[in-house]
Amino acid sequence: MKVLKDSVIYLFGEVLSKIFPFFLLPYLTRNLSINGFAEYSYLYSLYVLFSIIMLISQDGVISRYYFYYGKRCQPVVFIAGLTISLCIMIAFFVLFNILDMSQYIVICIASLSTSLISVQLRLRQCRKHAISYVKIVLFNTLLTFIFTVSVFELYGGNEYTFFYCLTFSNILVLYLR
Repeated sequence: MKVLKDSVIYLFGEVLSKIFPFFLLPYLTRNLSINGFAEYSYLYSLYVLFSIIMLISQDGVISRYYFYYGKRCQPVVFIAGLTISLCIMIAFFVLFNILDMSQYIVICIASLSTSLISVQLRLRQCRKHAISYVKIVLFNTLLTFIFTVSVFELYGGNEYTFFYCLTFSNILVLYLR
C-alpha cells in the first residue's frame, strides 16, 4: 500500500510541476519576437545537451550505489560527481571564453544547477521521501515561473532571461532544501 501511495504522490507532483512550464511556453511565445523565440529554442536545446553532459548519469550512479551499498559513503559519491561536473563546467567556461562565446556561460551554470537539483531529487527518491521530492519539484517550477514572468513584466526580458531565472530558482531551491 505504501508503494501505491508514493506512486500517486510522485505522479501528482510531476503532473503539477509540468503545468507551469506549459503555461510559460505561450507566454514566452507572445513576449519574444520570432527571432527571439528561435534563439530561445536553440539555447534551450543547448541547455538540455549541457545538462546531459554535466549530469553524466550521476543520478543513476547514486541510486545504484544507494541500493547496493546503502547509505554509507554516499557523500563521497556525491562529492565525486560534483567534482566531475565542476571540471566539465570549467572546461566549458574556458572553451567559451576562447571562442568568444561568453553568453553561453549562463547556459552552463543553469545546466549545472539543474544537474544538482536532479541529484537531490534522486536522493529523495532513494530514501523514499516522496513528499520532500514533490515539494522540491513544485517549489522549483513555481519559482522559475514567477521569476520569469516577473522579470519579463517588470524589465522586459530577452531569450536569456529564462535561463537567468532558472539558475536563480535552482540555486535558491538548493539553498533552502
